[in-house]
Amino acid sequence: MYSKQSEEEFREMMKRHGIWWHKFKDLWFCKFCHQEQYKDDSMPDYEIVIDGSAYLVECKQSEKYWNFADEDGVGIRTIQRQALNSWEAEHNFCFLFIVLGNGRVPKYRSAWLVPWTKWKIIETRLLEQGQRSLLRETKRNQGALDLLKEWQVTWEEGGWTVPEGHDFWRLTGGIKYAKWEHSKPSRSKQIGFAEMV
Repeated sequence: MYSKQSEEEFREMMKRHGIWWHKFKDLWFCKFCHQEQYKDDSMPDYEIVIDGSAYLVECKQSEKYWNFADEDGVGIRTIQRQALNSWEAEHNFCFLFIVLGNGRVPKYRSAWLVPWTKWKIIETRLLEQGQRSLLRETKRNQGALDLLKEWQVTWEEGGWTVPEGHDFWRLTGGIKYAKWEHSKPSRSKQIGFAEMV
């Protein structure tokens, strides 16, 4: 799995469901100072809009195990946690898109779209048990295939798809987007956050 693959796969998943998305760029070129600028780390990876409501999504990935408690590395940083908590308290739901494993899907790689509030409960329980990382599957600790099974997304025709009974559709009210068309929607036809304000 290459760097930022989960972000690209999340974007493609939203596109196939016809949902507007905005990627907060990690690096951009300032046209005024002519220097590379990094995004504010408090911003998550994506903002999506469903029927006029905005939701934030943070994407994480790991080939072997995901050390979710590592706040300086691949885990969820404190500033990202604060941003997601603040958004949920003031606006709407947030989600965590997790891709674990390496190789062909579904045998060696899986993905989950977990509501942020649910993830915080799971994470607290894992930390209380002394587990600071998450494997796709394991015999010793709790693995993601068992622990996160109700939020697993499916691989259909070359990409991830959010199944109809998933919490994502219930929480966002976007059930009409659950059945996706095989042709990709045009981004220009989707309503963006900028047009709504």
